[in-house]
Amino acid sequence: MALVECPECNKPSSELATACFTCGYPFNSTVLTQLKPWSNSQSKGALAQVEFPAERFLELQYSSLRREIEQCKSRLFQIAVGGAIVVPAAQYIADVHRIGSITLALPLLVVILVLLFLSENHAIMRCGSYLLQHVEPLVPGVVCWEEWLHSSHQSRLRSVDRLVVLAFSVLAGVYFLVSVTMAANFARDQFGQQGQYLVAGLYLGLGVVLGALVYWQSQTNTQADTAGQQGTTRMRNRG
Repeated sequence: MALVECPECNKPSSELATACFTCGYPFNSTVLTQLKPWSNSQSKGALAQVEFPAERFLELQYSSLRREIEQCKSRLFQIAVGGAIVVPAAQYIADVHRIGSITLALPLLVVILVLLFLSENHAIMRCGSYLLQHVEPLVPGVVCWEEWLHSSHQSRLRSVDRLVVLAFSVLAGVYFLVSVTMAANFARDQFGQQGQYLVAGLYLGLGVVLGALVYWQSQTNTQADTAGQQGTTRMRNRG
C-alpha cells in the first residue's frame, strides 16, 4: 500500500482509500489516476500530524473490505467461466497444432485454476470474518450484514454459496480427470507404457492432494472467533 497526496488538503492518504483520511475528499477513478505519490521528505513525521478520527477509520475500513469482497466475487466468476473455456480451448490448440507439451501440462492448468479459486474464496472469508469479529461489534444496537448472515436462522442463505463451491469442485474434478487421461495417453504414445504409468501416477497423486485441499480449505461461512469478538468488546468498553 502506497501513500498519496490529497489534492484538496495536501495531506497523506492511502491509495486504496475511497476518500482522504483527513478532509474526506472523495477519490474516484478519475482522481486516483491524478494523485501524486507522497514523499517522506515533504515533512518529517507528517504521518503523526494527520488527524484520523476512529469513526472515519471505521467507515473507510468497512467500505474497503466490502469493496474487496465484491472484487473477489467478480474474480471468482471470471475464474470459473474462464476455466470452463480455457481448458477445452487449450486442448483444442494442442490437437490442431500437435503441441504435445500442452497436453502434458493441461492438468497443471486445472490445478492453477483451482488454487486461484481457493485464493479468492479465502480472501472473501477473511474480509467477512474481520467485519464480523472486529468492525460490526463496534456498532451497538444494529444487526449488521455479516452478523445477520451468520445467524443460525439465516444460514440457509449461504446454501447457494455452498452449491457454487460444489459445482466448481465437480467441474474442476471432471476437467482434471479428463486432462490426466489425455496426458497419460500422450505419454504412452511418446514414451511407452512406463511413461504412461509415471504421468498418470504423478498427476493422480497431485489430484488427491488437491481434492483434500479443496475439501478442507474451501469455505462458505464466516466463522466467528469468540476470543476475537471478546477482545473487540473489551476494547470498545475501554473506549
